Amino acid sequence: MRKGLRALAPGEWMAPPVTYQLPQGAGYAAITEGGLRHYSGMGLQADGAGTLYARLGHAIPASYPFRLRYAQDVERLKQPASISGPISTPWRIVMAGADLNALVNCDLVHNVADPPDPKLFPEGLNTKWIRTGHSLWSYLDGGNNTPEGVKEWARMARELGFEYNLLEGFWSRWPEATLKEVADYSRDCGVGVIIWKHSNDLRTAEKRKAFFDLCRRTGVAGAKIDFFDHEHKELIDLYEDLPETRRREPPGHRLPRLQQAYGPGADLPQPDRQRRHQRHGGLAAVRAARSHAAVHVHAGGAGRLYPDAFRRR
Repeated sequence: MRKGLRALAPGEWMAPPVTYQLPQGAGYAAITEGGLRHYSGMGLQADGAGTLYARLGHAIPASYPFRLRYAQDVERLKQPASISGPISTPWRIVMAGADLNALVNCDLVHNVADPPDPKLFPEGLNTKWIRTGHSLWSYLDGGNNTPEGVKEWARMARELGFEYNLLEGFWSRWPEATLKEVADYSRDCGVGVIIWKHSNDLRTAEKRKAFFDLCRRTGVAGAKIDFFDHEHKELIDLYEDLPETRRREPPGHRLPRLQQAYGPGADLPQPDRQRRHQRHGGLAAVRAARSHAAVHVHAGGAGRLYPDAFRRR
């Protein structure tokens, strides 16, 4: 979407980072937030007269994906979040630069985040447990989603030099022994199995522990946690709760966990939707990293302003 600020209709919503061109060719700027923890996320709402107002998650209209998947929660999450104890608000950030390249490479959001825990990152980015990799993923194209079909994908991943194979939700219809068999076979091929899981199934500590115990018993390499879709504090807290469950495990029982995060905003124009995904994906990466987690990111669609944001982080 490209239009002048005063051309925005009263009440129109925008998802951070909201990027705009400065007058008289002075460069570009973007409004976003950083250091978001234990607080609701932010949206921006136009008043039709050239001003954008920051609104918290409860005030932002629920996106279509959220209404589709969490219809029972829509009305409840319209209420402001309650916080007990000290309140630490996120940073409100305006980045500015001479060109778009300056915005892409701006490290301000990173700089206001909590510093890395030296116990988890003793060598910074060179810490040995931080590993990137490639993954096969059968989704829109269907495919043979049987155990034998997945084994064939493991063999193809090996031939391609890929480290992982991502299984969509069909794995949940298998007996646990079958999932373990597939994970063991794939591991013999040098390929780790990653399993998809709906975040709605992990809302309680008991459910999270049961799922991670399953992952450990079957030997899968990690899990893709999907569908957050809202800025309310309740969903932001879930980013914290997932790795915290893993941190409470006894020493030696940490599972490298792969976390997928999609932020809300699916009713917004595609570029804004993509940017919000990146912001939440970056947040999930930080949360997952605190628990010795692998991070998986996929992003599609046209019009991305920051196409390398995930890779740089």
